[in-house]
Amino acid sequence: MAGDTVPNRAPRIRREELLGSLRDVVLVQGSAVHDGWRVTLADPVRCRLLVVPPEGISGRSLRVAPADIVATSPAGLVEMPATVLATEETVATLGADPAQATIEVRRAAFRHALELPIRGRPVDGGLTWAGMTRSVSSGGALVDIDVPLAHGSAQRVAISIDGTELELACHVDHRGGRDAILRFDDVRASTRRALGIALLRARTRRAA
Repeated sequence: MAGDTVPNRAPRIRREELLGSLRDVVLVQGSAVHDGWRVTLADPVRCRLLVVPPEGISGRSLRVAPADIVATSPAGLVEMPATVLATEETVATLGADPAQATIEVRRAAFRHALELPIRGRPVDGGLTWAGMTRSVSSGGALVDIDVPLAHGSAQRVAISIDGTELELACHVDHRGGRDAILRFDDVRASTRRALGIALLRARTRRAA
């Protein structure tokens, strides 16, 4: 990395600011997704992070092996390669690579290129429809359906994620050809978080 800044689509941010600002940390190793970890110490010189697991979880649930960090920060949504260097019962040491970080500043949720079955029905009445997502996040989905959906219309949808079906309210934000963009409405923070983790798990399973 040239200098101490991370070049990406976000405004340039200093390495120490990025490592020290990570929140809502999720650690991904293979098909395993570990949610609820917290950064307690960031060493930007050595590119080290100390992270503690959520209550009731052992730090040894991580393997000493490569991992990916998925987190939020004031700079945006962050994905960053890392390596789990050591684990103890209450803490784990990570070697992070901020030079390879991807930061999304314009999105409120990570978007995943996943094909998932989706079905729905207009809230004000009408025929049910079915299709597949082309990309999906905890905030909405791009879907491929061959039925007319009115722009702005309210829908009730069910998305199947690896055998689990989630029902959500949404509206049609855009329609063009076979594609429609759906925006999820009135999703509680806890539900949005659970949906985001479920999608991340689905992505890692398909990549494994």
